[in-house]
Amino acid sequence: MSLMKDLSPAIVAATVGVMASYSTVVPVSGQVTSSAHHQSKEDVELVSSIHSLINRCQLEEREFLAAVKVAAELTSAEIRRLTPADQLVAFSEYLHKIRSLEVIMKGYQVPDQFADLHLQARKALAAYRSSASMLHMIMLQASSIPVIVPSNTSAEGLRMLAEHTTAAVVGLAKA
Repeated sequence: MSLMKDLSPAIVAATVGVMASYSTVVPVSGQVTSSAHHQSKEDVELVSSIHSLINRCQLEEREFLAAVKVAAELTSAEIRRLTPADQLVAFSEYLHKIRSLEVIMKGYQVPDQFADLHLQARKALAAYRSSASMLHMIMLQASSIPVIVPSNTSAEGLRMLAEHTTAAVVGLAKA
């Protein structure tokens, strides 16, 4: 069992493909309604590609959220056992690629007739990356073993310091 599924380049390829396809369509200016604009074959294919990208992102998002739920029930040791270090590095790099695509999509010039659909694709990609990031953060937290430093610090002294600091902050807030 592994928390991470294979990081398929399908979403990356689909996103790049959609953006490249914008150059194959003829822009239509102004508000577009389905009756005012006869869609060319390229338009129909592009709309289909964008919908496929959105659906793929939503499916992958649900899979990552399911993995987050599983990981939340595991101990740090179990997560470390299920997540080899090389997978964690690959996951980090993958998330960086997805975030880069989000930034590119945000600034990409999109023909007016695809603006709304493009925005939906951007939102789906962002939600997908967000769910993947949640799992990534859980895995990073589990892989970092805290350093415990022996100390003779007094628990009572820490409590008194916290009370003193809280009183000082409250006094500053009232001033």
